[in-house]
Amino acid sequence: MRLNAFRGSGSCDSVKVRQAMQGFRGKPGVKGVTCSNGRMAVETTSEEAAKKLRAENPGTVDGVDIYYRFPR
Repeated sequence: MRLNAFRGSGSCDSVKVRQAMQGFRGKPGVKGVTCSNGRMAVETTSEEAAKKLRAENPGTVDGVDIYYRFPR
């Protein structure tokens, strides 16, 4: 239960988060990367790309949750 208190508590301005965002840009299958309210959203070009990225990358960076989504 204690861990949940920190979910989404990270800052989009943290250096690690900015580096992670830069890292996602230009990766195959990535359309765009945004960060707001302590959440990073990685928009993908397909459902498969979202699954692949989710499997290859961590779910959080420096306290910021990462969501991989394919906008329908």
